[in-house]
Amino acid sequence: MSNGATLERFTSLREHWVECLRGEDVHSVQQQLWKIMWNAASYRTINEARRLAPDAQEGEKQINGMLHQLLDECFVDSQLSAVRRLTDTSSELRDEGKKDRSIFSLGALLKDIKEHIDLLTRENIFAAEKLEYGYKVIEARRHDYLFKQPHPRDRAFFIPREFDAEPSRRRHSDIDVMAGVDCESRSRSDCVRMEIVEQLEKRLQSACSDINEFVNKFRAHAASPSSRSRVSADEIQVTFGDLFAAHESICRVTDSIGRYLLGTGGGGNCVPVPNYDQFTYIDRPIVETRHVDVLRAFWGELQAQSSKWDAWDLGEFFRGGD
Repeated sequence: MSNGATLERFTSLREHWVECLRGEDVHSVQQQLWKIMWNAASYRTINEARRLAPDAQEGEKQINGMLHQLLDECFVDSQLSAVRRLTDTSSELRDEGKKDRSIFSLGALLKDIKEHIDLLTRENIFAAEKLEYGYKVIEARRHDYLFKQPHPRDRAFFIPREFDAEPSRRRHSDIDVMAGVDCESRSRSDCVRMEIVEQLEKRLQSACSDINEFVNKFRAHAASPSSRSRVSADEIQVTFGDLFAAHESICRVTDSIGRYLLGTGGGGNCVPVPNYDQFTYIDRPIVETRHVDVLRAFWGELQAQSSKWDAWDLGEFFRGGD
């Protein structure tokens, strides 16, 4: 493959990788990650509020058990499933078949980058990111620009970005490390080492493997005892500490891919900054005391409705009756 064709191929792949990682699609890694981290921050804040709640006479907190049990179970289910979804490697990042089972996940992204690691050369990276290869040329132009400017002592002046050599200098340094070369022996053909991507996979796997196996056997599928025993699933204990460690690993792997492999820069704070006050009305009860009996009656209606959901009458069933 010629240099031009190689660059064209790499540029096309990189655009898809960036779309997967940082794109606006609801399933891009960044969008999934922001949702996970927002919900985790919300839950942990509510959990802190529980700690601050007054004690009840029986020794528990004055909080509603039904409400908080629902909150706990929904949070755990959604978070564990989200970790599994983000680290999924069961399908490809790109699927050009008729059924197209392609997915957006960190696992699929890293797998695709590994398959095309030979395209991640210094020359291709600089061309695809539209960076000038020789930063010393930029420094010389900057020097000429500064020399031509008037220098009144009491006035600052703007230096255009095209005279900033730092992005090119920093990118060369990053590639030096990823390619395992020193600055004195740089070459346009220097290639990112496979072990860089494998190390990111290892960090992700180390933090998330138990969670993924737990989800497979207890959340995504109702695995039978024999199925669970094959992987000792019943021995897996997933704690909040494990979940929060997975959060950290996913955030750091995501940022490392964007910053070093794709050159898109960092993704900013993993927890989105709200454009509203998320604590509005948090000091208000969910229902006033005078409405509790209304809720109690509503609960009774639900029980009465579901009590009718027993087996069909066999005669009506085979006649196709309701």
